[in-house]
Amino acid sequence: MLEGNEIPASELILEARRLVGVRFLHQGRDMGSGVDCIGLFSAAFALRGIDLAKELGITGKVTYGREPSPFLLEATARSCRRLRTLRPGALLLFKMRGAKYPHHTAIYTDTGTFIHADGASKNMVIEQTLGAPWTRWLNSIWAIPGVAYSEDVP
Repeated sequence: MLEGNEIPASELILEARRLVGVRFLHQGRDMGSGVDCIGLFSAAFALRGIDLAKELGITGKVTYGREPSPFLLEATARSCRRLRTLRPGALLLFKMRGAKYPHHTAIYTDTGTFIHADGASKNMVIEQTLGAPWTRWLNSIWAIPGVAYSEDVP
């Protein structure tokens, strides 16, 4: 992906922070209309002039429902590399409230927070501390292709 022109994780985080306050829209992919948790990644890369779907080889419109399904985990496993520890810029998958499959994504930051499209209470992109209950819901951590990561966060 990106043919050796990787985005430093710190820059991905900066672009994601520019999206804080953008309204939540299920299956939304841009700042103007709104984003959902997956759209947050597309919009952050778009701010750098990168079509993430194209880079990952995704063609056509991807649709999904609001109910947890294996889709998100399977798609992530196909295109990303699993990490053992948190790293700034990593993709986080959450399996919330007893769900069988992960169904929410976020970007981990360099300050112990995460950025995500909160459609449950705030209806916008927010940045918040990775504490309870989120640490309990954290399912897995992934390296995104085309992002240059620094050392593991302790």
